[in-house]
Amino acid sequence: MINRRQHARYRVALPSTFHGERIEGEGTVVDISTGGCRIRSEASVFTGDYIGIAIQLSGETATLTVDLAAVRWSIGKEFGVEFIRMEAEQQERLRAVVTQLERISAHRQGHDPESRDPVAAEERRTQR
Repeated sequence: MINRRQHARYRVALPSTFHGERIEGEGTVVDISTGGCRIRSEASVFTGDYIGIAIQLSGETATLTVDLAAVRWSIGKEFGVEFIRMEAEQQERLRAVVTQLERISAHRQGHDPESRDPVAAEERRTQR
């Protein structure tokens, strides 16, 4: 299977609300990138829907606002969206959040010996 994703996604748990022509609901953003996100929700959202999204970022009072997002897939209680239109200030906030998540991810990988060199990690375990 080919991975067509253009942007790395990072796991999160961020409260969100969304609205569209046929839908209004709330959910949890479970992964995010600069190009889109995956939302878990009880609401019925369908592939091809267009929605606006407000995402509550950790430690911030103002929500991150996506003016227009296209629902690219919907399976069960989850759906994936591509961000289509955001104000420049909101895009910059999103980039800052993703940059922070990249740093956290790299830091965690850098401190995991097996992610750096699994052979050396195995040798250390057997020498004990």
